[in-house]
Amino acid sequence: MGQFKTIDELIEEGYRLISNNDYLGGCDRWLAAWELIKKLLTEGIAKDILDLNSKYRWKQYPSNYVQDVEAELRNAGIEDSVYHEKRITFCKELLEWYREETIINNARIGIAEAYSDLGDADAVERLYTEWLRDDPECGWCYIGWSDHHRFNESGEGYARAEEILLAGCARESLRDKIDLADRLAELYEEMDMPAKSEQFEAIRNELIDVELKNSPFHKTEPTRVAKVGRNEPCPCGSGKKYKKCCLP
Repeated sequence: MGQFKTIDELIEEGYRLISNNDYLGGCDRWLAAWELIKKLLTEGIAKDILDLNSKYRWKQYPSNYVQDVEAELRNAGIEDSVYHEKRITFCKELLEWYREETIINNARIGIAEAYSDLGDADAVERLYTEWLRDDPECGWCYIGWSDHHRFNESGEGYARAEEILLAGCARESLRDKIDLADRLAELYEEMDMPAKSEQFEAIRNELIDVELKNSPFHKTEPTRVAKVGRNEPCPCGSGKKYKKCCLP
């Protein structure tokens, strides 16, 4: 239990420092906790990050904390570029121990952003090319790649960002279609192309409607409630008459 307590305290201290805008100190505490977490995972104490959640009464679940580490390392990198390199290392290690799709997407984007922040645009192009070769239906890979051009090259990058997003949009089995359509609507708004923006807003809304209709919680017919007579047996199963039991 001692290791768990130490990890929990380091994570809490990291949050306290981050809340006071001490990104370097906070990330140092979090990375120290991560080293101990990796040791537990390597020793087989837990099979992955999600499994680790159930091993101790954490103040902050490890599955939540690791997502905050990935994001705050970028803020630390603004003060000291070494933390961009640490973000790359952390995200690569996270991919080994947390194989959930949202985490995979965020970790990949985090790696690419860190290389971009370090000025290595070639690495960004290489990584997204590799990831999409291995998983061509990953919508967030197209989004992350397009954002790299959209945010790092101002107006000059819009054409390439558009090209990447449209390539993803053309894939019939693409995941995260709603997010990709939303990104195209935003991009066209920034490019001062309102008709195109409205077109992809409409596509996004149609996709949302389809998703809701396909949801297992979607009701195609109104719920029918049978009327119970006052003197009939109560539907709760008590054996009493309805008027003597659950009748309001």
